[in-house]
Amino acid sequence: MLKQSIGGCAKFVQSNAFSLDYIGMYESYIVPATDVQKDEAFLSYIEENQMPLIEEGYASSRYLIDTLTNISGLIFYVFIIVVTHRILVYERTHQTILRGLPISKTQKVRSKFLVYFISLVGLLASCFGLAFLVGALGDGTGDFRYPRLIYLNGEFQAISTTLYLTYLFLGLVAVTGVVVLLSILLNTLIPNGYATIFIAIGLYFTSALFSIIGLNQIPFQLFQFVDIERVLSGDVAIVLGNSQLDFIRVLVILCVCMMILWGMIYLLQNRTYLRKKRSEAVA
Repeated sequence: MLKQSIGGCAKFVQSNAFSLDYIGMYESYIVPATDVQKDEAFLSYIEENQMPLIEEGYASSRYLIDTLTNISGLIFYVFIIVVTHRILVYERTHQTILRGLPISKTQKVRSKFLVYFISLVGLLASCFGLAFLVGALGDGTGDFRYPRLIYLNGEFQAISTTLYLTYLFLGLVAVTGVVVLLSILLNTLIPNGYATIFIAIGLYFTSALFSIIGLNQIPFQLFQFVDIERVLSGDVAIVLGNSQLDFIRVLVILCVCMMILWGMIYLLQNRTYLRKKRSEAVA
């Protein structure tokens, strides 16, 4: 009954308010279709699982979501850039174990990437576990079945807190891989740690600049996908006017970006060898 009544409300808002262009309606009475869809998905989940409308208390389940969503975006991006800004420059100015090993430049870069990537993901997982422990000891574990709204397959859906946290964590892992590879690429092009930080932060805001001039195509808006929380909530899809940009597709785009970045790094690291082979072939 509740689901049917909410669905009817959604149809009324979309078919009447939108088709009539809000004629004769006060602005305060107009409900956006997206808000109606969110309410319908949320209340349907509540009804199907026989759960209370209001989440009880501020326990570990809610604390984890607030913690991860707050670091998602610029804060997480800058943190990774600061940690990795000398990922290759340090190797050139200091004696490390990699310098004495008989391995190629590409193998050294791959080793650097894996060490930093695994370390950062491990740190993220450790902080995730610590946040859960602190919240559980202070206010209890909470209800990890309580619904959270995400944008998926062109519509808003309600999923459990556990699944939402899993998506959020996987998204942050993918962002970690992209940003570490970006830092390696910038270090390869410009062997200066501070320049890497400033250029990387500047690149982050290029998506907003492109939006101002009306370039909302995916190649110009890649840095929008760094904020996984906005991807999950559907804000990125709404802002860019692309209903296809849900979490799954953005995750695929991030993986493709990693492959492209690695290809560029590989070519730059081996350009001297390739030039030598080309000159020998000509001779």
